[in-house]
Amino acid sequence: MGEVFSVESKESVSASTMKILQGNTVIGGVALAKILFLKAHPKIEKKNICDINAEIARFEAAWENVKVDMQAEIATADSKSKDVLNAQLMMLEDASFIDAVNDQITELQTCAEYAAVAAGKVLAAEFETMHDSYMRARSEDMKQIAQRVADKLTGFTNDLDLHEEVILMAEEFTPAQLAAFDKKYVKGLVAHKGNATSHTAILAGNYGLPYIFGVETEEEFAGVDAVLDAENGCLALNPSEEKLEWAKAKLAEKDAILAQEEAATKMKVYANISGIEDVELALKNKADGIGLFRTEFLFMNRDSAPSEEEQYNVYKAVLEAMG
Repeated sequence: MGEVFSVESKESVSASTMKILQGNTVIGGVALAKILFLKAHPKIEKKNICDINAEIARFEAAWENVKVDMQAEIATADSKSKDVLNAQLMMLEDASFIDAVNDQITELQTCAEYAAVAAGKVLAAEFETMHDSYMRARSEDMKQIAQRVADKLTGFTNDLDLHEEVILMAEEFTPAQLAAFDKKYVKGLVAHKGNATSHTAILAGNYGLPYIFGVETEEEFAGVDAVLDAENGCLALNPSEEKLEWAKAKLAEKDAILAQEEAATKMKVYANISGIEDVELALKNKADGIGLFRTEFLFMNRDSAPSEEEQYNVYKAVLEAMG
């Protein structure tokens, strides 16, 4: 993420003409809000350095700071984000990344931020050669992690303070960004670069955020009213009245379905058991609990009544098995 541009309307985009941008659907859905444009990362130039050890020390300090940041994000992340963020943290900590950056600094005698990005590209290229589509998608994670280290070195920040509903537009999005966004205000995602099997796509799906990529993202779109029709992979800027009414109807339909689901009564099913041996069958059939424990069976087919301790152990075993 980067510098945030105002959501005030731009005169360069005609307010009277609807403009359709076609992209590729990652997560379907509809969103209606103004565009908030996120500036892309500044280009990092190669700079020659004289003190290789000092530059390696710069990288190590930045790497450690990024690690601390990611650990803090994981600690406060919701369950949907933790696995994805942990996967990226593992890639950051992998010796192959650390060694690759140090090698770039040493061999190219260049600044740490350039070396980090260069190393990320080298490792990403290795992922791209893999046959498995999931592993190929990890190439984007590798470049994002390298860019994050470079951002720490250059001081490029990604703070975002939202107070109104927006459709975010950016060159690309990262999992860490999605985890940090206030989902109360972010209604959809539009990117130039993306991947349907990326960790970003996984999180967008978990959060139910309409998401398309392959769109030409421009700063001039900041603040423009828009309808994101991710069902058809397109973004309508300055939507017509007809398009607005269509979007409002779609959103109302979604709200009605959610309300029905929340109001629906769930019927719980409880098992009827005669002993601990019936618990396994109850669990297998996904019983919500034990509705009736036929305790008289504990007294049957035996010469004497079970002791208090024996009964206690049976009840305890059933409770523990049912969780």
